[in-house]
Amino acid sequence: GTLEFTTSTRELRWTLNRLPEDIGLAEAWFDVQITPKPLDSGRFASLVGNTTFAATDALLKEAILQSVPALTTDLEDDEGAKGKGVVKK
Repeated sequence: GTLEFTTSTRELRWTLNRLPEDIGLAEAWFDVQITPKPLDSGRFASLVGNTTFAATDALLKEAILQSVPALTTDLEDDEGAKGKGVVKK
């Protein structure tokens, strides 16, 4: 597949021609770089807002939707990083 980021809409689009039926999990990785603002000092900074995954099952012609909440530098789901993401001057 291909990954494409549209700056104006801040949309990341992962396009796959076809995902075989025997694939149980498909993932994409990308890096995020931020420059904290002075107001972020002493708190967790926002990395990405609420994220929505949308796909269409071509065979069933059904929509697949999944959303995940916003992600901050707290990285609360990462045991090695949890609570360590406070922005410093």
